[in-house]
Amino acid sequence: MILKYVSLIAFITSSIIYAKNIDYAREDVQTLVIPKGEIEISANYMLLNNSVDILNLRSKELSNSANFGSIGNLNGFNLGVRYGIDSNLMLNYKHDLKNITYLSSTMTNNSDELYLRYNIEAYNDALLNSGFSFDIGYKRDALRDFKLKNISDINTLIKRVLPNQNANIFYADGKTGTPLPKVEGYYANFKGTETKLNEAPYISMTNTGDDSIFVRILNGLYTDSQLFNIYIAYKYTKIRNTISTSNQVLRLAKDKGYDLKKILNRDESMISLGFNYSLNIKSVVYELGYKYNKMFRSSDLGYIDYNHILNANISYIVTKSFFVNIGAKLMNRQFNGEIPYLYNRYTDTTFDHNYGYADIGFSYIF
Repeated sequence: MILKYVSLIAFITSSIIYAKNIDYAREDVQTLVIPKGEIEISANYMLLNNSVDILNLRSKELSNSANFGSIGNLNGFNLGVRYGIDSNLMLNYKHDLKNITYLSSTMTNNSDELYLRYNIEAYNDALLNSGFSFDIGYKRDALRDFKLKNISDINTLIKRVLPNQNANIFYADGKTGTPLPKVEGYYANFKGTETKLNEAPYISMTNTGDDSIFVRILNGLYTDSQLFNIYIAYKYTKIRNTISTSNQVLRLAKDKGYDLKKILNRDESMISLGFNYSLNIKSVVYELGYKYNKMFRSSDLGYIDYNHILNANISYIVTKSFFVNIGAKLMNRQFNGEIPYLYNRYTDTTFDHNYGYADIGFSYIF
């Protein structure tokens, strides 16, 4: 009922009436499905660095020294396939890889999403149902085994795990220091006891990822050249997350009463609300989309439980079957709700900044 009232307001304010959908909207938060038997493939490259900095968000965040290491570069790609199973049913698959700089290391996230969209046919005189659909799907994020090897980064994380404790890792060159270590190498210091390590120290994240199921309801109004959609989605996620270190450091810490191995598995749920607007002018399609994520987590992880996300894209129709696109994604709280496992009791204050990246790609319709 709420969706119908919002759709009516959108209809009045933008004069969008029932007709048919434009064919070249890049974002797939629209009510309609592609024709039966049609296949669409897409590929996009994503980038954030010193040269490609959307609205200078990265530079602005890094101007605060407290954020150093949290706002890193990004590069990656995504691939997508859509298939029209029937006149009302579509299958959509997406694969996404992101290399995200975190402190002095790089986190590699692989994401796979698969969902079915069913479109309920509309009648010309039923404006509020002119594009009513629902999706049901599955999404998985997986972190490639990741190690922090920089001493400063290791100690930063140790301080988060063991706040206000006498615990750190350091490197001795055998020439300086008080007291002077006898042998050059890495040392662990727990409660004033210094022990030489037999290997270079690290902090690892292993067996880390998340699995989600989701449902999404979409309602849209459209003409030959315009498309306006609103949607609401619910997602339930199971998260696995293990922070650990080498066996020797684990043993030394345990001997002093510290536990440096943290298994942070948990469940969470999320509700998303959003809209997407597309406008086709001759051979160019302009798109603007917004999404609000609201997470529901345990009480010990409530620091940041929302996100505002803005998408903008421009597509150029080269032929009836091929178009190229360029766009950007802006996030108020980085990947909050988008990559759930990144957020736990030790990292939630790290990934809470404005963030954004650009992308460029193409789509081809068979």
